[in-house]
Amino acid sequence: MRGDLNRRIQEAKECVEQRQSLARALPAAQERRTLECNQLLALETALDEIDANIKALESFTLTGFLEGLFGRKEHKLSEARDERYTLQEQFDECARAVEDIDAEVKDIAKRISEIGDADDAYQFLCDQKHNLIVERADASAAQLEELCLQIEGAKTRRHSLATAIRIGKNALERLHSMTKTLGRARNKMLQRGSVAEQVLCAPFNQASKKIAQGAVDRAEDGVVQFHQLLDELDLSGDELADAEIKRLKPALAELNAELAAKSMEVLLDDSVTVGSLLGVVQEISGHLKDKLKETESRVDAFQRQRLDLIESA
Repeated sequence: MRGDLNRRIQEAKECVEQRQSLARALPAAQERRTLECNQLLALETALDEIDANIKALESFTLTGFLEGLFGRKEHKLSEARDERYTLQEQFDECARAVEDIDAEVKDIAKRISEIGDADDAYQFLCDQKHNLIVERADASAAQLEELCLQIEGAKTRRHSLATAIRIGKNALERLHSMTKTLGRARNKMLQRGSVAEQVLCAPFNQASKKIAQGAVDRAEDGVVQFHQLLDELDLSGDELADAEIKRLKPALAELNAELAAKSMEVLLDDSVTVGSLLGVVQEISGHLKDKLKETESRVDAFQRQRLDLIESA
């Protein structure tokens, strides 16, 4: 049974590798087709122009009359016809090249389609052998179980990082929205000299402040959610990103608390706090993306180790 399973796994793996090779070749072939089509179009345009030139020389147009008057008509016609002959050869050659590359693109796409979901078949067969190894408590069973735990741990970490990045993006959007809302409120504030005029302007100013306060509150909530997710992340690694995130977390909390403590009158004229908060959130988000990229590479490496172990067992 295991021998048959190994054979099927090897066949499925070959299909996967073939499909990957074809998938890499397809974009290059499509790009070559696009270049050849553009060249064909340029040659077609050049042919149209030379045909128009020949027609003008051959007919009783002003161009043909002037060239004939100065004795250059036959010479010009000869040159134009020679040029057209050369262009036509180039056009025909390019048209054949387009046909060839188009057939190649279609053939690659067809072969990819015929192979089908080779990855799923390969994974399914490997999972079958995995279960067989564990059931029989083979020598590699313990190593497989350890790899599975590492894969699940890395996947969990990947999910946590992706969630934190998404919440960080939301916090940035709220901060940018707050900045725009504060700017609009500042521009709409009505200022008048006399007490009576100030009283008349007060309702309008209060309405602008209320709208701005809503944007500030949403931004604060977004940053709080982001900070809470950072608290839940495992930052015990020795990566530079972990150290940088731990360094920036207190600044994030302090700046958000500073934002919450300031009155609307102060915030309308304060761009430093908001700018600093935006900078910190952006910097942390950048480190999180670095960690996510590293974690995705780790997941891929663990999964490859698992498959290699299954194949060799």
